[in-house]
Amino acid sequence: MEGTQGRDNGAETNSPLEVMIQQKENMLPSEDGTLRILYNNCNGLQPGELLKAKLKQRIEKKKDGYLSESVQYTKVKGMCGTMKKLNTNIMCLSETQTAWENTGVRDAIAKEFRRNDRYTSLTGSSSKAQAFSVVKPGGTAIIADGNWSGRIIKRGEDPYGLGRWSYIVIEGKKRTKLMVICGYRCCKGQRIQSVGALTAYSQQYHLLKKRGKKYPNPQKQFITDLKKFISESIIDANEILLCVDANEEWNEDSAIKAMSDSLGLIDIVSQEISPPPPTYERKGVSRRIDFILGTKSVAESIKSIMTSPTEIGQSIGDHNAIIIDINIQLLFHLQDHDSMSPTSRKLKSEDVKGVTKY
Repeated sequence: MEGTQGRDNGAETNSPLEVMIQQKENMLPSEDGTLRILYNNCNGLQPGELLKAKLKQRIEKKKDGYLSESVQYTKVKGMCGTMKKLNTNIMCLSETQTAWENTGVRDAIAKEFRRNDRYTSLTGSSSKAQAFSVVKPGGTAIIADGNWSGRIIKRGEDPYGLGRWSYIVIEGKKRTKLMVICGYRCCKGQRIQSVGALTAYSQQYHLLKKRGKKYPNPQKQFITDLKKFISESIIDANEILLCVDANEEWNEDSAIKAMSDSLGLIDIVSQEISPPPPTYERKGVSRRIDFILGTKSVAESIKSIMTSPTEIGQSIGDHNAIIIDINIQLLFHLQDHDSMSPTSRKLKSEDVKGVTKY
């Protein structure tokens, strides 16, 4: 079902999506035996404002608790609050516009999410192009809470170094392995002559050019490379869930539909909601360009789907969030109490002192 409109009338620490949840708390009840995944094109996490807020607090020597009234609102804090209030297990974000290779930025953002759950994990992707600030157009991230972080057996990013997607592999029982991929495809119809020097398109164009592509086409290359990556990944993970901003609509001529059909992926939202709602609006034009695609078993295990209303999406960025609930017993052969928390791991192999003592 589609969410209900909400307005922010006060607290600086609340994101627009949080306000929506506060005004209708029972809209998405939390249930046992459910894996909740939220996908959104966040239109930039604005890492610079988070670093400035931290520096300001350090200078003023403030020691206020997380989300107290004196804590400055930042977009990262808002997304953290949204994840907590929605009882989200995995948050997939595209177009994060963050230089994830900068360890200071990555650690600062991860630390904010770990205020909710100390074992939250973050997997980010950005291109190998040189970053001139903490902001880098494009990019993706996947944030998983402690219970599901304990089931991640593999994680990574676009192996071609273009920062177009990130992924995690979750292991269940009976050899079930689900690969969750979050992807961002740059806008259709762009040309190198008309885009900015630091855009995602420009980054990918010049990196492809250096690798011998005479006439690089980043949009087309995204589909080619992602299709190959998923085809090869099915060997390691027998189930696939792809959350992607494809920057094109779903029709008979679209490349995203052709790729999905060839890989046997199902358009999960249109399977559950007819007609599927638009996910993007600009200048009065609404389109559905964001998709959650999955293998047959994933599609059959869906318990519920919700999309945030346009007003909320416009406040977060210019895309609407999509939230799905997966029946973990059907997909992973797990009961609710089977989720693994890393707290049970007393030996950390990368901790030299701990290993020696053990």
